[in-house]
Amino acid sequence: MSRKSDDNRVADVIIFLLLPIAIVVNGLLLKAMWGWFMVPLGLRPVGVAHALGISLLVGMLTGPHPSEESSVKMLISMFLKPIFYLILSATFYAFM
Repeated sequence: MSRKSDDNRVADVIIFLLLPIAIVVNGLLLKAMWGWFMVPLGLRPVGVAHALGISLLVGMLTGPHPSEESSVKMLISMFLKPIFYLILSATFYAFM
């Protein structure tokens, strides 16, 4: 076995273990942002289950498929992108 394939295997296991956490975090962030931006426009609030469904649907329609990304890029997109979006959204919400 090469060192590179061992590293990829470890990264794949880490992704597999962290994926449920990332899914729930994305649902919680979407629920919060929905409450900040969509409820004031007259839409009903959504719960975590609805937010998870919306997140899954949008990701399925627009997101890259896991086979198209390296393991490191997938880990970054699972956690850093949602944190960035939360900070950006909270900034926008502060000016509303």
